[in-house]
Amino acid sequence: MKKLMISFSVFTISLFVFVLSSCNKLSSASKEQSSGNNVLSCKISAPKEVKAGKPLPLRFELTNNGGKDIYVLKWHTPFEGIRNDIFRVTRNGKEMDYQGIMAERANPKSMKSYMLLKAKGSKTASINLVKYYDFSKPGLYTISYVRENLFDHSYSVEDLPRKLDAFQPINIKCNELKVRITP
Repeated sequence: MKKLMISFSVFTISLFVFVLSSCNKLSSASKEQSSGNNVLSCKISAPKEVKAGKPLPLRFELTNNGGKDIYVLKWHTPFEGIRNDIFRVTRNGKEMDYQGIMAERANPKSMKSYMLLKAKGSKTASINLVKYYDFSKPGLYTISYVRENLFDHSYSVEDLPRKLDAFQPINIKCNELKVRITP
């Protein structure tokens, strides 16, 4: 009888540990999907040195680090072109003014506003920053992407496009870049 009780207790404890461990894994997966923690990252790159008055090509790479395909809204990214002040640019520590358009938004009308990022995949966009910020004076410029999240995302195309009040933002991490403008 004592042996049976010990076996039952070991079984009960093992089952409890298994269930607890499974819940923790599900909870981690849910957190990744809902908040986007570390699912998306971006990398900006450009030449380290550019002559004043010349183009400043910036490459923006968006990566899906997650294990599932994801649809993201392209607003406020170089994938839709530059339609808002989406970069912070400083020259020798002084903030530079954005010189482009400021688009206002209504609900996305179609899937054209979204793009698919395959699991573990990346997409890139290139822009000439000289069109949007003044790089005419020599100095050390620091460039960073100002968004901490993208407006909307989904793991299912059936959910899209969504209305503004139903957007599900997703976190994004991006590096900072330094470029020297020479005379």
